[in-house]
Amino acid sequence: MSELAPDDLAARLRAALLDAQTGSAAVSALYALYRSRGRKYSLAYFGKRAGISSTGYLSDVVNGKRSLHAKYADAIGAAFDLPPDEAEFLRLLVRTEAGEEHTEALAALRKVLAIRRLPVTGRIVELFFAIEVFCAFALFGNRPTRDELIGYFGKARYAEVEAALGLLLELAMVAADDGGRYKMLTNHVSLSGAGREVSFVDLIRASLADASRRVDRWAPRRELAHFESGIVSVKRADFAARLPELRSQIAHLLSGLEHPEADGLVRVNVQIYPVD
Repeated sequence: MSELAPDDLAARLRAALLDAQTGSAAVSALYALYRSRGRKYSLAYFGKRAGISSTGYLSDVVNGKRSLHAKYADAIGAAFDLPPDEAEFLRLLVRTEAGEEHTEALAALRKVLAIRRLPVTGRIVELFFAIEVFCAFALFGNRPTRDELIGYFGKARYAEVEAALGLLLELAMVAADDGGRYKMLTNHVSLSGAGREVSFVDLIRASLADASRRVDRWAPRRELAHFESGIVSVKRADFAARLPELRSQIAHLLSGLEHPEADGLVRVNVQIYPVD
């Protein structure tokens, strides 16, 4: 039996979801990953946990012969012990395969999960800026030149842009063509293959540090920025029940802001947590 450390398992589960294009493909990949950990993780095991009585039916799903019915969309994520966002992503994949429309929500959640796929390289600052540069590709039809990127971020950051492009090339997220333009090789942030996985908390800290540096400049400019902080008295059970809805609403809002003719980047930080 090949056991994985919890962090490694979480990273591989996330990668399996991001690489899947359909709900049934995701279920197949998740099952294969668990199956590699031991004989305990059988089709019968997951069928029982998901409330699927027919092992043959689940076998057909895993082998790509049938799609998973939408009525199992909620239970299947719990069966694989997926965290809330990963479970929601799988639920949307399953429901989309069943004919429902969830394109925008899937795209927004895919970006959230992809960021958590980042590897540790010991260069958090460089990684953080590389993500900005990668996102800026959208401002130039996803085929910018180095000079266009330097023009956007400023000549004072010339060396940082060069380093960011070098990192993106190293991680096979972008490629340079003969015309001097860079092209995206993936449509989501996935800095895998450069070492151990970056902690999601590391990225949150970096983003909050960036906000701290910029708060004096942008907080007074309410026509272009919004900073808010508050404390709400809640009933804990109600708060926990509403949190998935809040996540979905935030993802939908961000997806709605994206524009094919975008001319700028906006960072969004959201923190909602108990005050204990």
